[in-house]
Amino acid sequence: SSSSSSSSSVSTGLKKEAGDSTNHVHDSRSVGGGVSANAAAAAVAAPTLWLKCANPTEEAVLQQQLGVVRLSMHLFVEKHIVAAANQGRLPAGLVDGLVLQLVLHCAQLEQGRGRSQVAEEEEELMRGMRSWPLIPVTASGHPSPPHSTPPNTQPRLRKPICALFDPRVPALQAVLDPSQCFPAAPFDAPRILDGMGVLGLQAQASLQVLVAAAESISASYHNQRSLGMSTAPAFDHPQQHGQQHTAEEAQLVARARALLHLLDSKAMAEPHFCGHAGAGGADAGGGSHGGLWSRLQSLSWCPVLQEPPEDGLPWPHTSSSSTSSATAAPPTLAPPRLVRPL
Repeated sequence: SSSSSSSSSVSTGLKKEAGDSTNHVHDSRSVGGGVSANAAAAAVAAPTLWLKCANPTEEAVLQQQLGVVRLSMHLFVEKHIVAAANQGRLPAGLVDGLVLQLVLHCAQLEQGRGRSQVAEEEEELMRGMRSWPLIPVTASGHPSPPHSTPPNTQPRLRKPICALFDPRVPALQAVLDPSQCFPAAPFDAPRILDGMGVLGLQAQASLQVLVAAAESISASYHNQRSLGMSTAPAFDHPQQHGQQHTAEEAQLVARARALLHLLDSKAMAEPHFCGHAGAGGADAGGGSHGGLWSRLQSLSWCPVLQEPPEDGLPWPHTSSSSTSSATAAPPTLAPPRLVRPL
C-alpha cells in the first residue's frame, strides 16, 4: 500500500512479516533499467506488507524515523521469490519476467566489471543469480504442492544457472537429458543464453560433464528397466506400454552412442584428455582423471550389441529358447568392461 505524507497514517499501515520483528519497505526504484519488484511483491504477500515510497523524502522518514528497513533486490529475491516460485505460490509468468530482467542486468554488470566498480549489493545479487534455482527446465511430471497458485497447476521445475548447459552446443545436446539440463522457453532465446553464459551457464563438454551424462543415462536406464518389470502387467494396454518403454530406451541408446563417439573423438584429438586412467594420472590442471574414468567403467551407459557381428559366435541371449519375459530381455546398455562396445 502506498504511504501517505503524514507519519501517523504511515505507521498505521505498517505490517510486520511473519516471524520477523523488523518492518520492511521495498525500494520502488527500478534495478537495471526496468527490474521492478513491485508487481512481484504484490503477488508474494498481502499488499499491506509492502510500502511504495512516493519520493526519497518519504523513504528517508520511513527508514530513519520509523525503523522500516529497505530490502535489497538480493534479499527480496532470496526471501520472497526463490521458495515461492519453486513451490508454485507465484504465477510462472511473473517469476519468469522478473528473472529474465535480472539475468540481463547481472550479465551487464559482470561484463562491465573492468570499466566500473560493482557495489557490494550488486555483487550479492550476481552471486545469488548464479546459484538460485530460478531457471525453468522442460521436465514434466514435477509434483504439484498442496497450495499451488493458480489451483491445479504444477510449478515449473527450476534449477540454478550453474547447473544448466547451453543448448546451442551440439555435443551437449547429443548426450545430456533434454528435459533436465537445458533452459526452457523463454530462457532459450540467444540473448538470454548469452547473458546466462556470463553468469555460469556451461558450454564445454569436459570429462566431468561427460561423466555426469553417463550417470544420467545409467540412472534413467535402470529406472526404466525396473519400471518395465514392475508395472507392465498392471497396464490396460501392455503392448502400448511396451512400445513407449522401447522408444524411451532407444533415446537412451542414442545418447549413449553419441557419448561413446564423443569420448573416442576426444581421446584421439586430445591425448591428455584420457591421462593415465588406470594409474590415476592427472590432467594439465592438476586434477585426477583416474577417478572419473573409473566411474565411467562402472556405469551402465555403453551400448550393447544385441546380436553377434558374425554368425556362429557365442553370444548372450541368442539361444532359441521360447521363454520370453522382462527378466530375460538382453541389456541394451551396460558398464563398458562387461560388454563389447557398439
